[in-house]
Amino acid sequence: MMRAGQRGFTLLELLVATAIVVVIGVGASMVFGQAVTNRERVGERAQALADLQRGFLFMQRDFEQAVARPARDELGDAQSFIGTMADGSVELTRTGWINPLHTRPRSNLQRVRYRIDGDRLLREYWDHPDRQVGTTPSSTVLLTGVVNFRVQFLSRPGQSDYEWSDTWPPAVDLEREPIYRPAPLAVSVEIETARFGTLKRFFRVVANPHARET
Repeated sequence: MMRAGQRGFTLLELLVATAIVVVIGVGASMVFGQAVTNRERVGERAQALADLQRGFLFMQRDFEQAVARPARDELGDAQSFIGTMADGSVELTRTGWINPLHTRPRSNLQRVRYRIDGDRLLREYWDHPDRQVGTTPSSTVLLTGVVNFRVQFLSRPGQSDYEWSDTWPPAVDLEREPIYRPAPLAVSVEIETARFGTLKRFFRVVANPHARET
């Protein structure tokens, strides 16, 4: 029972109060949703950056551990220990492939290939530098959203001039046997991605001419 001098809320006051609560709830929901979206975007960008750094780390290890050991393809043709293929991919022979407990009968040398498949940058490798017909490489997707992938090789053909080339071995060395082909002084890797734009890294090539398969 309502006492004298007291009154309840009018219908208009109840409608206004309800509207205020709804507005506050909608605003809080939008803020929370935007916070979740921002967090997801930050997480995606952080993961993409981590993948990019991981990709460059793989390249650094591969190029800096390259060894002057030529390889043979499925047809038995000799290939330079490092070089560009007809499809624009890059292959090299590297050492330092750890074989814990020697659980697999394989060499510590590894034949590695980097190539573009659509918008993906792949790192492929074979268990043995010399391939046989029917063998397929193991493949890892290093990066996605790749727009362009370019590798250049630094040489010093003269006494003082340095030159960058899109292919290796240089054209002047194509008639020489693969085992005698020189190593580039350094490798430049340029990757253009949809998210980060164009990035470039330089890796020194320290090829060991006396490396042996173990």
